[in-house]
Amino acid sequence: TIHFIDVIESTTHFIDVIGNTLLMPFFALYVTQKFGVGMTQAGIILATNSVAGMIGSTIGGAMADRFGRRGIILFGLVVSALSGLTLGFVNKFYMFYGLAVFVGLLGSAAHPAHQAMIADILPADKRSEGFGMMRVISNFAWIIGPTIGGFLASYNFLYLFLSDAVISIITAVLVFRLLPETKPQPKEKVEDESLLQTLSGYRV
Repeated sequence: TIHFIDVIESTTHFIDVIGNTLLMPFFALYVTQKFGVGMTQAGIILATNSVAGMIGSTIGGAMADRFGRRGIILFGLVVSALSGLTLGFVNKFYMFYGLAVFVGLLGSAAHPAHQAMIADILPADKRSEGFGMMRVISNFAWIIGPTIGGFLASYNFLYLFLSDAVISIITAVLVFRLLPETKPQPKEKVEDESLLQTLSGYRV
């Protein structure tokens, strides 16, 4: 059972990273060409998204500990699909600033849940190997994603956003149908901590 869950988690992670890497290398090029802005403005959009992503990952990690991994992963995939479609059809550049914050906060919330699921699935002596394999999978997806993205962008940039959305939905279906919740149950009855208390654990 552990082996099956590990394979499914690795597969869904691989597909999801392909979707992300298919779009991201060409995002700045898309923004500058469509809206006629400079690379500085495109860089601000990307930086805003990254900062929001750090905050979103922090909150998402606490939520994964409190509410479980599977639900947060599904939430992140649905947000990724919706945001991909939204970004592809936006016609006003100023709207990208708000969307960069929104996508960064909510779209990044699922990242810690993937890592936590690997820690849940594998015994302690196998976790280093498991995280190493996830890194290899991510790097391999980085080879495939931009290759497909470059081919699609040569026809129409909109295909990048549509493909990202479709891939996110496919991954969400796989997670929903095949991946169980892996959050460990407490061995003894303990009082539930608040989300704020969970977040305070980042101090440690």
